[in-house]
Amino acid sequence: DKYPRNVSVYAMPEQGYGACYNRVRDLAGDFEYVHFTNTATFVKASALAKMEGRIRNQKDVGIWSFYPMTLQANGSRKAYLPFPKSNYRQSNSKFDRFSMYLPGYLIRSNLPKGEWFDENAPEDADVLFLMRVVFAGKDYMLTDIPLDCKEPFENDYYNYRRQFNPA
Repeated sequence: DKYPRNVSVYAMPEQGYGACYNRVRDLAGDFEYVHFTNTATFVKASALAKMEGRIRNQKDVGIWSFYPMTLQANGSRKAYLPFPKSNYRQSNSKFDRFSMYLPGYLIRSNLPKGEWFDENAPEDADVLFLMRVVFAGKDYMLTDIPLDCKEPFENDYYNYRRQFNPA
């Protein structure tokens, strides 16, 4: 509500994530940054304002990562990764702090040149897109600005056991 000119919401109930995100990608050229999100992700207006201030101070960075936190049943929050509690410029050649959670990023809208979401990928169109964009961008900025979500992250062993113990 605090950013009515800067935030657009699109509902495409009959489409998969790849098609929905490609539609947003089509429209992103009208904005400086794009945030591919979903209904399980929450970011406060104060967090957006803080992120905007950091972006304005470092215009050379095209990819900004929030500090993703998943909301637990008991009301606590669990961090995706143990990021430093401050801005931290990360090279795309270092994978120890790379979050594969697409809603956790703000991406300069002109950065993913020629990159689109694979609408035929059953599950990981968002991860494939994010990896290509980060590699094209060379580096990205991790921040301490929180972003909450109600879904488990893929590095959660309890919810994604097959990823850790392939058959």
